Amino acid sequence: MSGPDAACGERRDDLAAYALGALAGDDAEALERHLAECDSCTARLRWLSPAVDLLPATVEQRSPPPSLRESLMETVRAEAAPSTIAEPAARPAPARESWWAGLRGLMLRPATGMAALILLVVGIGMGYALRGSGTTDAGPQLVKAQPLDGAVPVSATLERTGDSATLHVHELPAIANDEVYEVWVERAGVMEPRSTFVLGMDGTAEAAVPGPLEGGKAVLVTREPRGGSRQPTTPPLLSAPL
Repeated sequence: MSGPDAACGERRDDLAAYALGALAGDDAEALERHLAECDSCTARLRWLSPAVDLLPATVEQRSPPPSLRESLMETVRAEAAPSTIAEPAARPAPARESWWAGLRGLMLRPATGMAALILLVVGIGMGYALRGSGTTDAGPQLVKAQPLDGAVPVSATLERTGDSATLHVHELPAIANDEVYEVWVERAGVMEPRSTFVLGMDGTAEAAVPGPLEGGKAVLVTREPRGGSRQPTTPPLLSAPL
């Protein structure tokens, strides 16, 4: 691989680290120079950044057992320790080990390895939160969102579980590079900001709606400047009753 495609392939491993703020020094400067000239990587970073912000708020947080954290850290320390034993001849890795082999490859690059570790810890924490601590929660409630502007194509479903929810966006108009969609909870006539998101490559998205939702009237979505707003600056495009 050569030319622009090769440059993108070399830089894309750094995008997650950059979005997490874990890429520093010369690597960050080199990536920023690349982003200034590469629309493809810039679009990928725009897609990654809101996801990084939303991950911790997507589900109700529960503390994982201490044994889970210690087990993970022991594995990380073992992988990071310099080896003093000669490596055996390479052999094909079983399919079940391929994901961990890929992560170890990322660990060889300090900044990217840190990003991978952070994403792994967040992912495990979220998986534990989703499963809970053995208790059985009520099933999710699905509500179809209603368009508020007949001229704008809108399709979305609100999935509520307990005091948090996820908005599954199936269709919304494309927006400018310096804009995002923002999720709000309307309560007693007040619009409370919850999260921001952009559409994926296929025009869909999933947006977190963290609690509290109790007493809220509806979940709404507006178009806002990048970074979000404290108060809506445009009329809502959709509404999903709570």
